[in-house]
Amino acid sequence: MKKFRRKDIDKQIAIAIKNHAKQFGYKKIDFFAYKKYKEYFITICFDSGDSEVTGSVRIKPFFIDDVFWDVFDISSNKDRPMSLRANGAFVLRGIWLDYKKIEIKESLDETEGIVRTLFEEIDGESLHFVDELGDDVDNYITVAEKFEKNISLEKMLFHIKNNCFEEALKLAEEELSKGNHGGFGAGDKNIYEFVVDYCKERL
Repeated sequence: MKKFRRKDIDKQIAIAIKNHAKQFGYKKIDFFAYKKYKEYFITICFDSGDSEVTGSVRIKPFFIDDVFWDVFDISSNKDRPMSLRANGAFVLRGIWLDYKKIEIKESLDETEGIVRTLFEEIDGESLHFVDELGDDVDNYITVAEKFEKNISLEKMLFHIKNNCFEEALKLAEEELSKGNHGGFGAGDKNIYEFVVDYCKERL
């Protein structure tokens, strides 16, 4: 197997994403391709490895970042470009659904076809996954529990979306009692503390 520099592979990946994203209904930002499908936001993440191209996908309800930004007191993010939901620092990751890698065997010219193949396979599987979820977005939580270790924050945001503030508050206080912080924070407050304050203001 020939060895290629990641820098050179990355350059070819970026070109290939740009060439093929529109065909599959995606837009491009850096090494991400993203689109809204039904009530979900799909992000395909491309990367390079040891003479290979990798592709993985994240899927989340489109509304979940909006609720997160409201709770986190950065609602202005809702007016930012849609690409922020793909590569922003303060966004929910969603379900990591798939990871694929294809080896570059002889030439960097193969990268174009590899990226196209990853688009075809990952997009097809992603759309099927969303279709299987059905029209009730609340099904997402049930499915997400099978893929992710901790979806406490997602559960809180779903409760808030449904105006079930007592349930969200209870979950946040339980996580705080365990010493958990939710992975996000601003100043001296973590996201669970933001959830507590947000819910108490609405009860």
